[in-house]
Amino acid sequence: MGSGNHTSLYILLLLFVPLIALPGLDWIEVDAGLMVLINTHEDSAPSPLLNHLGVSIPISVVSSESPLYWDASFLFFFPLYYQYNEADDAPQFSPAEIERADTLWTLGIILETRFGYMFTLSERVRLGGAVGLAAVFRLPIIAIEQGGEHQGEAWSYFLLRSVYPQLEIACTWDVHDGLGLVFSVRGLFPIFHLWDGESLPFFDQFIIMANLGFRIYLK
Repeated sequence: MGSGNHTSLYILLLLFVPLIALPGLDWIEVDAGLMVLINTHEDSAPSPLLNHLGVSIPISVVSSESPLYWDASFLFFFPLYYQYNEADDAPQFSPAEIERADTLWTLGIILETRFGYMFTLSERVRLGGAVGLAAVFRLPIIAIEQGGEHQGEAWSYFLLRSVYPQLEIACTWDVHDGLGLVFSVRGLFPIFHLWDGESLPFFDQFIIMANLGFRIYLK
């Protein structure tokens, strides 16, 4: 395993160590929305627009009454087809048109943790922002015809490119004492281009997410 793979694994381990201690939840949130995965590869599909669905929970060390917040999101699923591309520097994979006969069907899972600050605009509305880290796992679990020839390479390729720093802008509206709506926009930055050696623009594989969350208050 190369040094880039080691870097990704170390960051992922550090990222989710805090999630082992969640003794009590103040709320749980169901999220749904759209995401765009920027693709700059030629001779491949345009940047795909994908649906996603997930769940968010708070990290309990931060009080729900504090303007600071620390939360985690997980189980954001998005299916996508990928194709293998020949390249001078290293094998590459990019989003593919569904009509191709040599693709890999991948299941995407995003795990995130964020730390931010909320400004109180009124008794029920808060606006704020956060920084965080995300682990974007793309699992090439189904090979379509000739796509299986490069399935093993795809696992390594996507693992090396799984770490994303992120920024978030969010607005929370407490519709009722037990229910809130959360509108958020997140940008996930492909920092792995610092070590993957690909001759692609830095914003290739940049992710933009727009989410609507239904937050159920438990306390």
